[in-house]
Amino acid sequence: MRLAWLLLILPAFAPGAEIEVLGQIESRNLSETSGIAVSGATPGVIWAINDSGNGPFLRAMSTTGSDLGFVRLQQARNIDWEDLAAFSLDGEHYLLVADTGDNNTARKVSWLYIVAEPRPGEDGRFSGDVALVSRLPFRYEDGSHDCEAIAVDVEGDRILLITKRETPAAVYELPLTLIAMPRRPLEARRIASAVGLPRPSMAEMLESPLLGPWRHQPTAADLSPDGRTLALLTYRNVYLYTREGSERWSESLARTPRQLPLPRLAQFEAVAFSGEHLVVVAEGAGEQVLRIGPLDGAEPPL
Repeated sequence: MRLAWLLLILPAFAPGAEIEVLGQIESRNLSETSGIAVSGATPGVIWAINDSGNGPFLRAMSTTGSDLGFVRLQQARNIDWEDLAAFSLDGEHYLLVADTGDNNTARKVSWLYIVAEPRPGEDGRFSGDVALVSRLPFRYEDGSHDCEAIAVDVEGDRILLITKRETPAAVYELPLTLIAMPRRPLEARRIASAVGLPRPSMAEMLESPLLGPWRHQPTAADLSPDGRTLALLTYRNVYLYTREGSERWSESLARTPRQLPLPRLAQFEAVAFSGEHLVVVAEGAGEQVLRIGPLDGAEPPL
């Protein structure tokens, strides 16, 4: 009943962009989904992670939410995993796990883990341990930050990190590298601010004193396949920033983004591009897998 009911109300929340429910997450082990990535190596597979309090596992599911197993990352800890990205480099497919959550802005070092994308067994399921390609510690150049949104810009040879709990959201970059382990932590350099994310209303603050202050803060991010559009997810909406011509991200992120409203029924924490569409998942057991698009139907700038 829940799935059918949601299908009926979704169009009212997304003028100009179709929202489709692809399915429902089957695995009860995905109860705190904090990041997803659409596989570049195996069609029809979505990778997902849980946030803090869980093990170092990458969990696989179909686009309709069916459980396809999991793998365990060797030599990795889940302090506070907050986002996941898929990217291709020199013909190989990789996944990047962002252990970057820091609610109390107290971490001196955060971590990025990169693995070659696992392949399924003959039965189509994933299992076993996976060795890391890179284990990258890093610090911010100006002190600690909470970050739940990352994206890999292959064209620019960099990793983008977008902070939470500050207005405007700050955007930092790290070099995209596949070295196994640097001798010292990398330094994340601030390159831009993401404008256009509204402040919470009084009604939102009263609705949820715990989540209200962060209703419009970034909870996930991803770059489009062509590397031109950055999608920032919040609990309420998706915001799209498009880079025009040869401009820098600092210029693109200074413009008012296009906005895609989401149904106000869940705590959205994970987003990934799938061709001309976006896949969005909320935190919680048994949540729906939503597909939004095609993106040319997004609302124009406000």
